[in-house]
Amino acid sequence: MKSVIAIVAALVVLGLAAASQPLLGPFNQDGAGPVVIYAAPTLFRLTEEAAQQAKISTDIRSIGSVQAARLIESGKVPDVYLSVDIELSRLVNPLKLIELGGFELVLICEREHGLSDLKNVRLGIADPNLAPVGYRALVALYWLSEKDGYFSLDEVQADLGVSYSQLDDEINIDATHFRAQGRFLARDDLGGVATLLESGGVDCMFASTPFVIARGYQENFRVIPLPTEIDFSKDPPGRFTAQLQIGQVEVRRFEAFAASFSEAGSAFLEVLERMDASGYGLRRD
Repeated sequence: MKSVIAIVAALVVLGLAAASQPLLGPFNQDGAGPVVIYAAPTLFRLTEEAAQQAKISTDIRSIGSVQAARLIESGKVPDVYLSVDIELSRLVNPLKLIELGGFELVLICEREHGLSDLKNVRLGIADPNLAPVGYRALVALYWLSEKDGYFSLDEVQADLGVSYSQLDDEINIDATHFRAQGRFLARDDLGGVATLLESGGVDCMFASTPFVIARGYQENFRVIPLPTEIDFSKDPPGRFTAQLQIGQVEVRRFEAFAASFSEAGSAFLEVLERMDASGYGLRRD
């Protein structure tokens, strides 16, 4: 009986130890599976082209950058992680990291709408707890409300379940209880919000320039540049932080990156480094 108890205890210990280890992608389990890639929707087409150039088997999964970081933290580690926010790199522990380039936040609307219509339009937004575009949109909404008068900040806070607080020159956005109602509709990531726009569910949405190019939205929608202070081609004025379900992040300029967690992933990053990403809306300084 004692030996049975000892065996069970040993199995429990082994099980706990295994559960604490990172779960790498299938490629790393048997050396023959596809390279598993978590790619932000904004970077999906770039990832597909890199896979074609690498001439390897891949399993590319379109996942919002924050959601992907949460998966990695939980132990579901891919071979490669492509994100639109380099601030999230501190939440993971990659083998190798490369910067892919910067880009901008824009507003996409039906042809008849512009910035002056923002008080009346239905607006789509990505969940800030799952997508970096979402918490940058919250910074943009603050600026467009307080500086330009396009929104009522009270409406933004009430209908999105967020709160803004200021201490000296720092603005903190608490988005831990984010939800959308009223004129705002939300989806997990840009792909979901884009479906709303294309189906007429919203009139406008916040998006990134690479996403606009990937979807060809410049052909059928109005792409409206935002004020330079909040287009995230550079850091916004002052300091903005966002309190998310995953923790606090500083909201800075857009800088995409790719990270690897296996040797196969690092080889994939070498292909990305050789590519000209400007056709996908990424700007390397």
